[in-house]
Amino acid sequence: DIMLYYWGEDSPIPLGEYLFHYLNKDGDNYNQYTNFYYYESPGSAYHYSNTGAALIGYLVDIMGDSTFSYQTQQNIFEPLGMNETSWFLSELDTMHIAMPYSWNGSGYTPYGHYGYSDYPAGQLRTSIDQMANFLLCYMNGGTAQGQQILNYETVDMILTPQIPQINPNTGLIWFSGFYQGNMYWGHNGGDMGVKTSMFFRPDDDIGVIMLTNGESDFTYLASQIFDYAADSIEVHCLEEGITFTTQQEIDNLQNNYPGCTEIEGDVTIEGDDITDLMGLDVLTAIGGYLNIWHNNSLTSLTGLNNLTFIGKYLRISGNDNLVSLTGLEGLTSIGEYLRISGNYNLESLI
Repeated sequence: DIMLYYWGEDSPIPLGEYLFHYLNKDGDNYNQYTNFYYYESPGSAYHYSNTGAALIGYLVDIMGDSTFSYQTQQNIFEPLGMNETSWFLSELDTMHIAMPYSWNGSGYTPYGHYGYSDYPAGQLRTSIDQMANFLLCYMNGGTAQGQQILNYETVDMILTPQIPQINPNTGLIWFSGFYQGNMYWGHNGGDMGVKTSMFFRPDDDIGVIMLTNGESDFTYLASQIFDYAADSIEVHCLEEGITFTTQQEIDNLQNNYPGCTEIEGDVTIEGDDITDLMGLDVLTAIGGYLNIWHNNSLTSLTGLNNLTFIGKYLRISGNDNLVSLTGLEGLTSIGEYLRISGNYNLESLI
């Protein structure tokens, strides 16, 4: 009865006034028993708090030179190209806003649009495309759309557990979790007729955002989208190219460059202790040339089976113990030329 919904409009109560009446002993809605937990001191326990998030928004109000909503618009949304994003219905075309629905057992019932007083806790309206720019900003260390929104150190702090002795998964507003062995950072939310989720995986830099105008749980569906993205997205990397001189460097490609499937630059494989290329089995394309030469312990090219494209030339030379070109069966395009020479034990081309 205190956190009222205002149907068809924004709350008429200013954020500071709402918080005063809820948190201050002189406020009309103050109650020491229902408005607060019983813990003795800050840092002794953790609970997620919408009122706490609204209080942070109000701190921005009073510490900055304008309101929280205006400052986020000027400093975050506009630089990130989020040009149809707002905390308030009055600033948007409601014809562009999805209607929230509830399931009544036989069909869907519209709630209508609404607002509430503690708006920084969850009243932002935007689209997938615009929210993707926001998520990419965090995934890129504070930069997106050519704009530096946050310092890298700030992003790192936000994505670092703040009270690990109490809750090891909570940073600043963002929180982490594990699902099917993968770690995620992000945030989710829900309200009347709304369910949302925004998470990314640091291990492979894949992010997923889901905005729905219903109330069903979609954890399983989100995991399926992550799996689809991991299977279908080819990651470009190493614009400057790379040279492999040891077996360990071959084996560590996936650890050193997670998700890398397309090397943009040139690749050279040259090392006396290189015995196999299995560590390169994720590669599908090389934008520059591929040199495989002077690998005296290499007997076949197995490991390059998924390679389909080489942008420049392919040269295989001086590999004294290479007996087969097995591993190149998937190669369909070489941009310039192919040269095979000085592999004196080579027995067959396939």
